Parts: sequence; C-alpha cells; structure tokens
Amino acid sequence: MALDMCGAYADMPKLDESADLWNGPAITYNAASDTYTDTNNCTFRQLFQDYPVLKPLYPFQWENEFNAWALGNFAERYMHVAFLIAAGYLAFLVLGQKFMAGREKFQLRGFMQLWNLLLSVFSFFGFIRTAPHLLHSITTRGFYFSVR
Repeated sequence: MALDMCGAYADMPKLDESADLWNGPAITYNAASDTYTDTNNCTFRQLFQDYPVLKPLYPFQWENEFNAWALGNFAERYMHVAFLIAAGYLAFLVLGQKFMAGREKFQLRGFMQLWNLLLSVFSFFGFIRTAPHLLHSITTRGFYFSVR
C-alpha cells in the first residue's frame, strides 16, 4: 500500500522524469486558513503550526516551506545509489583492514575526541528535531505509518 501525493493511502502516481526532485512542487502559504498548498493541490499544516512551542526549532523560511514529498520521491528514484554506497563502504572496511595490517597505527587520539564531541552534538540536535515528528506521527497515525 502506498501513499498518494497528499498522504492518503492509494496507488502513488509516479512523477514525470523531468520533475525537479530536490525542490519539488512550489509551496504557497494561505494565511486565511493557516495552511500550505503545493502544486498538486495538497493542503497541509506544518508541525509547528499545531504545536507552537516548536516554532523556535524552525527559524528558517526554507524549513517552514519544506515539501517532504519531493525528497521522498528523490530517495525512491535513486535508492540503488544508497546500496552501491553501502557496498563500497563494506568493501573499504575489509580492504582497509588488510591494507593497514602491517602498518604503524596513526596517532589520532585528539582528532577522534573532537570527532566524537561533534558527533554527539550533531546527534543531540538531530534528536531534538526528529523526536517531535516521530511522536506526532505515532500518536496521530500509528506505528505502521511512522516506519513505512
């Protein structure tokens, strides 16, 4: 079962091959109804509109007008690239270990500490931005919808 362009369960129409997959349909804001509408005539509200306490998490205009369908369609069309990258990474792990087997270790303690600190900060902010959407999705549409 797939989602249609407005988020209802139905057969998903395929985008035209010439469609701009990154930017997706243009989005317009209707102040009277406090909703957004894209060129597919899909009307939606952003999460911060339903939960005003989240508004400080969305300071940029491009975030407020983000169209998730465009990125989803991009990911669907180029899914094979993710598998190729994963296969290359696994090959790098195996070949890298063999290449470094007889070599001296790199002295990367300070770099690795900085890397871990930055990764922790990035993960914290990722959690802060992702958790409200996940909780909203689970509580309003159920677990299946949140993992599809």
